[in-house]
Amino acid sequence: MTAHIQVLGRNHRHYLESCLRSCFQQTVSVPVVYIDNASTDGSVEFVREKFPAVRIVANTTNRGYSGGHNDGFRALPNSEVVIVLNPDVVLAPDFVEQGLKGFSAEQVGAVAPLLLRKQEGGSTEQGDATIIDSYGTRLLPSLRAVNQYEDQTLSAVPSRSLAQPWGFTGAAAFLRRRALHDVALDGEVFDEDLFAYREDVDLSWRLRLRGWEIVGAQDARATHVRTVRVDTAKDPPVARLSWRNYFLVLIKNVPTRVLIRHAPWIALESAARGFQWLFTPTLWPALPELIRLLPTFSEKRSRLLARAGATFSSRA
Repeated sequence: MTAHIQVLGRNHRHYLESCLRSCFQQTVSVPVVYIDNASTDGSVEFVREKFPAVRIVANTTNRGYSGGHNDGFRALPNSEVVIVLNPDVVLAPDFVEQGLKGFSAEQVGAVAPLLLRKQEGGSTEQGDATIIDSYGTRLLPSLRAVNQYEDQTLSAVPSRSLAQPWGFTGAAAFLRRRALHDVALDGEVFDEDLFAYREDVDLSWRLRLRGWEIVGAQDARATHVRTVRVDTAKDPPVARLSWRNYFLVLIKNVPTRVLIRHAPWIALESAARGFQWLFTPTLWPALPELIRLLPTFSEKRSRLLARAGATFSSRA
């Protein structure tokens, strides 16, 4: 099974050396693509000098997570599996080998690895990472996706009893190319209208709606420095995208019967977000953006649900 790694960055030069070095220390050697979203910190020059084997896609504008990774898919179009990676992730040497084992069944469309971090965070070195960062995602009753097992100690969760994830996290994931072609809309794998944040949730929904499975590979391990945490304040642009995209993902993907079943929890989540918006001026631009995108996402919903499989469970 052929594969390639694609790392997407924007002003992440201080992470790139550890990340890219780990990509080239794999027990299974695969090509590496670096997509740069108009960095101003010399990231492209650094990669070109230090890692000449890396194929570089240097964007002149910030294309977001969605657009950047879509550019990476096109850069190496023949790989059967695409491994998407954030630059603040460092891979264990057998990460690729273990992750590819997850595709033993033909219906598997995505594989979620086990991401770890150190107690204090701030480092991506292997060895003593003991806190689970994520093992894919799970859905809350409000249909908000959260990182599965986040902040639990690895020793407190017996590895062989880890629950299978509902979705994958975009920080690191293995994606089957054939599944991506199947669920792409207007040529886009990741929805570029979302730009960034919750675009991985959107793609997880689309994969499941089409009958593709998402599984975990707990032996595919990496460390992750998560720059955006639930217990820390988000930068205003990040907060706006996350706020609006929760609603857009639901509007676009969730079947009506599932929305009805989860309506009480969605209402509570929406009310909480409404109060948050009301008392957070930096969030105010998110509502006009949401309203502007409603017709587009309603039209996408019609096309996606028309192609959805006959049976579907949110597994929330």
